[in-house]
Amino acid sequence: MTYDLLPLLLPLAEPAYRDFHVKLVPELDASQMLGIRMPALRKLGRELAKGPDAAIILADRTPDTYYEETVIRGVVIACAKLDLAARLEQIAAFVPYIVNWAVCDTFVSGLKFRDADLPSVRAFLEPYVTSSEEFPARFGAVMLLRFFVRPDTLDDTLRTLTALPANGYNARMAVAWALAECLVKFPESTLAHLETHPLDLWTYRKTLQKALESRRLPEALRTTLRQKRAALPKDSKEKHPFPQDS
Repeated sequence: MTYDLLPLLLPLAEPAYRDFHVKLVPELDASQMLGIRMPALRKLGRELAKGPDAAIILADRTPDTYYEETVIRGVVIACAKLDLAARLEQIAAFVPYIVNWAVCDTFVSGLKFRDADLPSVRAFLEPYVTSSEEFPARFGAVMLLRFFVRPDTLDDTLRTLTALPANGYNARMAVAWALAECLVKFPESTLAHLETHPLDLWTYRKTLQKALESRRLPEALRTTLRQKRAALPKDSKEKHPFPQDS
């Protein structure tokens, strides 16, 4: 069962925006992107999720030609009326479509769960946060960032992030991003954890950098993180040492 999204997407395409946006997503070239702005994609996705064709779209496992087709599928999964088990089943089916950071992050940003759902969501994430594959691991790390940087799950989140095995660039950047958020929200616990669970030097440097970029960082903590960054070996500014998965 297939659902052709292109007749709905093509009228929204902006070639100039495509030429700008494709530069931000190195896994794609201009032939794989239409150039549709995210507000328009989210609006269309929400309408489809509430419409009569939602079940057809959710059942469609056809490979996508364009980035925007994949994004729309993610929005429909996030917005469709589904119980938790069905939504997690749809998410699992969607993860193989995540082949760049933009699809990953826009998809995760649209998901919502009740607090009561979070233990089941965390159990669902285990195959991803223990994966050695770049984009499944990024999905897992960004999900931890989105839903599990909170007091009752912080210890598990810190342990999971520092142990995440994937070495692809996008996976390591997601680890750094999530740990930076932990630093901003829970500085004492996160610093203590990083003292006893050291990261590779590249990811640690990126963690400090991302935290220092936050406007929510108290000045005293900013000073501490700058001191830690300054104490790192000077030759650690090399290009990312981990290859992207092919």
